[in-house]
Amino acid sequence: MSVRFTSDGTQEIKEHCDRCGEYIRDLHISDISTRHEYDLRTIVIVDAAGDDKTLKPPSEKLMEISASFISRNLLTPHEAFQARTTKKLAHGWRPQMMCSESIDIVSGVTQSYCGNTSLNTFKTTVLNDTTIGNDFTNASEFTDVSGSKVGVDRFGVIVRLKSAKELPEADSAVIYKGPFQTTWWRVHTTVAQQAQYTSDAQACSTLISTYGQAAVDDMTVVSNFASRRAWGTYFTNNC
Repeated sequence: MSVRFTSDGTQEIKEHCDRCGEYIRDLHISDISTRHEYDLRTIVIVDAAGDDKTLKPPSEKLMEISASFISRNLLTPHEAFQARTTKKLAHGWRPQMMCSESIDIVSGVTQSYCGNTSLNTFKTTVLNDTTIGNDFTNASEFTDVSGSKVGVDRFGVIVRLKSAKELPEADSAVIYKGPFQTTWWRVHTTVAQQAQYTSDAQACSTLISTYGQAAVDDMTVVSNFASRRAWGTYFTNNC
């Protein structure tokens, strides 16, 4: 988060991705303000929408904001508990933020992550003694049953999604990832079958030579087969 004053005295508060530094959003002073825990006065300020907002003490502010951050994987329950004592998050009343947020409607989760995988700042960042760019591009980190690689979370852990849509968008705007772009895979296979098919694909040299290693690694290779039966028949005859 950055704060600066312009030449006309206006205060600007901007939020940036903690992984790649990309600008995310403007904040208003009301987003990060509290009253002192022992100040019993009612303090009202005007928020970004022009509405009156009564400032809360730190303990109430934390309760108000933590549920939303936890649901978006920007805060853990343990971190929220610790903040009861420290009375702050990573950036005052804001946690570490990521430049991308998506709802995976297949898995039923909301995930926050840095998806700017081509930026040098992403490639060279070291977290937990691991260069996250190297970890993300590691050939062994191909698609698995949890989904396709889209970025890393604030801890540098690879984030995988089966589908993605922006938080305000309708479900019809969903974009499916990897093999989940193929209807029969998405609708007519179980998680156990998906895991088995992924393992089978990696072990089939004929499939790899025909469709390419990349298509097998991200499992988009399934789009070449009209149905689960066609996939099974191919493996019976060739693998």
